[in-house]
Order: sequence, then structure tokens, then C-alpha cells
Amino acid sequence: MIVKTRTMPEVDMHLEPSWLLFTLLLIFALAGLAVIAIYIADWRVQLALAALLLATTAYHVLRDGLRMLPNAWKQVRISAQGELRLTNKTGQKYYPKLAGGSWVHPWLTVLHFEKSADDAFWQPGLPPLILLAETDADICRRLRVWLRWWRHPDASQADSSDLAT
Repeated sequence: MIVKTRTMPEVDMHLEPSWLLFTLLLIFALAGLAVIAIYIADWRVQLALAALLLATTAYHVLRDGLRMLPNAWKQVRISAQGELRLTNKTGQKYYPKLAGGSWVHPWLTVLHFEKSADDAFWQPGLPPLILLAETDADICRRLRVWLRWWRHPDASQADSSDLAT
């Protein structure tokens, strides 16, 4: 009897700064500032909300857009056996499980990860991985195929049809 094992080509993606994501985040921040300026009457509340919006935008631009912070993702690797490995800017390697809220589209992929069992309830877990289709098209296609068709450990929470939306 011949047993076929399911293998796939390896995916090795080195992540570079995303100028498109950087630009989109800045556009959304400017739109948020406009909404704050138009709809909030009290200048003190405007100032507090604007400071909060600018601080969170700066953090996400540095982490996800420019990939300059230590916890920014640097490399995504999927082995032929379907094992996901992420490396951050400091060189730490993680083997996360995908959460059911991950989203796959040809132009945008957002990967959310489950918290590990040893994380305390106040620890946020791993930051999401946001990928725009501005890198190598073949590598992005292989990543999307793996996300949609590979049997992931969180199959009880989301099946491949949820990831394919």
C-alpha cells in the first residue's frame, strides 16, 4: 500500500519595510484627525484624542509599516511539512498557531496568532503579521495556498472556508 504524504514547497519570505502600508496608515491617521477636529467640540478632548491617535499610529507605522521596532517581523518561513516559523527583528524565533481571525486575500493578508498557554492574561501575545501584495508574487501565492488549504491546528475554531474569505 502506498501512502501519500502531503507536502508543499517551502516558503521563505524576508520582510522589508512596506511603503504602501506606511502611506495607508498615515492617510487613516489624517482621516481620524479630521473626524476628531470636526465632531469633537471640547478642545481638551480633541487634544487628548489626537495625542492618542498619533501615538498609536506612530507605533504601528514603526512596527508594521517600516518594521523598525524590535518586535517587528523580519522573516516568515513555512517548511515542507507545513510548520510556520516567524523571526522578529531581534532574531527570536516563534512557532505560533494561527488564530481563527486570520484573513487572506490576494492583496492583503493579516495573520493573527493564538496566545501560548504560558502567557499571562495581561500579556498581549504575538503581534499580527500584515502583508500587502508588494513583494514577490510567487511567494505570496504559496503563502496564501498554505493558509487556505493546509490543515491548521486551530481547525476546531475556523476551517479553510473561514480563512478563504
